[in-house]
Amino acid sequence: PTSGWDSNLSYKTTTQNDRYHANVRVKGSRGRMRTQYTQTEIKDDKQNTTRRSKISLDSAFVFADGHFAISRPITDSFAIVIPNENLKDVKIEINPDGTQYLAAADHWGPGVLHNLSSYRNKNIYLAASGLPLGKDLGKTNYSLTPSYKSGIAIYVGSDASLIVEGTLLNRQNEII
Repeated sequence: PTSGWDSNLSYKTTTQNDRYHANVRVKGSRGRMRTQYTQTEIKDDKQNTTRRSKISLDSAFVFADGHFAISRPITDSFAIVIPNENLKDVKIEINPDGTQYLAAADHWGPGVLHNLSSYRNKNIYLAASGLPLGKDLGKTNYSLTPSYKSGIAIYVGSDASLIVEGTLLNRQNEII
């Protein structure tokens, strides 16, 4: 999955010590976080205890065509989905699949597809559930082939403030 969390707990005992370990990992389209706690109790006359905690945060600050965004770490190429001013309040999902999507342009800023491979074609689909009447995403399918360690800007939406849809008929009520 593209976002979510997992965890594990463990306990190990030996004749020399008891060891407790807990680990939680959280991953989202803007970054990853990992917390870890280990406690070791030594079985000797002094009854020493060692406690160790660790928190790791991984994220990236990316830039393409004058636009900045926050993403998961980038290892090769990426694409930034930049909504038009008319769509700033609309969540635009990148490659949605049921309840999951790879990234989203939302109130946190432009969406970033962080895992593009250089010189390999990647098809991207954009969707916005609950798109208000009169708002238009414009083009929703893209085929990208990034160059080596590059960033691609994808502009979404139009400046149209009114969209009219209908059928043109002649005087005999026939579709033209």
